Amino acid sequence: MGLVWPLLEQYRVDIAFTGHIHTYVRTRPIRFTPRADAVAALDPVTRQGELKGALAWDRRFNGRDRTRARGVIHIVTGAGGAPLHLKGKAALFTLKPYVARTDLEQNSFSLLEINGRKLIFRQITAQGEELDRFILTK
Repeated sequence: MGLVWPLLEQYRVDIAFTGHIHTYVRTRPIRFTPRADAVAALDPVTRQGELKGALAWDRRFNGRDRTRARGVIHIVTGAGGAPLHLKGKAALFTLKPYVARTDLEQNSFSLLEINGRKLIFRQITAQGEELDRFILTK
């Protein structure tokens, strides 16, 4: 993900969705600047290795009255129906200051409504309850 991050920022991507891990996690808007020496140290063929750099997150964005994000919001939305991978392991994310919301205990799905320059994101449980909600304005 590290080498992709500058591209996400360069092209002003607002949200990056991933799945695979069966859970729900949303970060605050994040900016990441990899160190040049760390990029140069990656394996030249596979581009794998540890990528160090500066991580910053937008503490002002709250998705209610502050809806313009400075950075990319990363959402893991893989809690749709398979057994949950991280059930009972909430401590993995609760100590991370850049994590805005998690739910590792129940199945859910993501719903996006887009109207012009405004996006409303909702994470909904299998029972129809809203787990998470934010507004993003471009």
